[in-house]
Order: sequence, then C-alpha cells, then structure tokens
Amino acid sequence: MVFASFPLLPPTGGFFKENNMKADLKDFVGWITSIDDRWDGDLIELSDSQKDAACYTWLRMHPTWLDDIFPHTCSDNFDAVLDLTYRIGQYQALPSGSLAYYFKSKENEYRHQCDDDGYWSEALDDFKAILNDAEFEEEIRGRIYLYMEDTLREKVWEEFCNYQDIARAFTWEH
Repeated sequence: MVFASFPLLPPTGGFFKENNMKADLKDFVGWITSIDDRWDGDLIELSDSQKDAACYTWLRMHPTWLDDIFPHTCSDNFDAVLDLTYRIGQYQALPSGSLAYYFKSKENEYRHQCDDDGYWSEALDDFKAILNDAEFEEEIRGRIYLYMEDTLREKVWEEFCNYQDIARAFTWEH
C-alpha cells in the first residue's frame, strides 16, 4: 500500500487546529491574511491546499451542500466522507486509495438502492472510471472546488472585505 506522505490541509497548529472544526470563513480569511498580507481576497489566487481548506470550511459550515457533493450512498455519514476527502483528523494517516475504497464499499453496501448512480453526484459527476487513478483524491477535491468555485469565491471575497473593513462593491468577471 502507498501511504500519503503529506497532509492535504495545514497540519495541526495551522488553520485546522485540533478540535477546531468549527472554523468559519472569517477564520479562513484571517489565516490566509496572516500567511500573505498582500493577498487581495481572490480565492482563485490561492494554492490548491488553501482552496481545499476553503472548500472544507464552507462544507462544514453548510452541511446541506453535502447532498450535492457526495453520492447518495454516503448520506449516512457525510461527515466521515468529508473528513476523509480532505484528510482531516484521524484520516490524515490513511493510505492513498482510502477514499476510493470508501466509495466502493458504500456502493456495494447500497447496491440494491443504486441505479448505476453509486458513483455519481451533482458536484462529482460520474467518477467510476477514475476510481483506480493514482490522482483520484486530488481529482475529487478538484471537482468539488470547481462545483463550489463561484459561490465560494464570492463568499470569501465578502468575508475578506469585512475582515479588511472594505466597503466597496466588486463584481467578478467570469
């Protein structure tokens, strides 16, 4: 088995401190600003791991989004699959392939309820063909980010403006 050699999000002592799963976008913006005081509040300019932290934070704050993010076969434990996807807490040390294994086991467990949609969600689309790819977890996090990008970009910007006490309107160009 191949073991993940890196935490995907900032390690303990970084943004996600132990028992700090109640972080919100204000905390996130403060953390990014403490790392880079030249950051202009645009989510797109952040690193992939910082975008992952933003996605995780938003999904923790808005768990109703998880219905669209993950397949219905995971609905009995969205918190676990979210933490596994972003390698939070107890899931940091699991071997690579653990997320794909989780999805496979859930599809098998609920196969009687699946109409060939055990590997599908609104955010992830059909991901059965990539389950065994070496970059599976990165691909899943990338799809989640792209699904959330417009909303998250706007919400991070709003929080950045609040954090910096900026009272100006801004429209993102798409």
